[in-house]
Amino acid sequence: MKLLPHLVDGIARRCRIDLDTPAETAIRKAINAVESLPASPLLTDAVVLLGKAKDKVSDFVEGITLTTNDEPKQLRRAKDALRNIRERVEHNSRSKENLCDEITQIRDI
Repeated sequence: MKLLPHLVDGIARRCRIDLDTPAETAIRKAINAVESLPASPLLTDAVVLLGKAKDKVSDFVEGITLTTNDEPKQLRRAKDALRNIRERVEHNSRSKENLCDEITQIRDI
């Protein structure tokens, strides 16, 4: 199977319905079928899971493999900050109040 480009004319390929593969189209149709049913938290969960499945198929089609280097900068910064806080807690280098303030700041990232 030939890999498809991630971007087409500056737009993510997966956002363009006209460029969907047959598998992506089938999942999109399944989402539409579920959404046509009466409202239910179970069906909402099903739509979310189908959306994740479509994203995985799109990742495969585009040859995307997620590694730690591919994480968004914001996520890496938050993980690094949490790791630093854990180290400080282990070494008792900060008071409980200061750590709570830092955790609150990280949640706002």
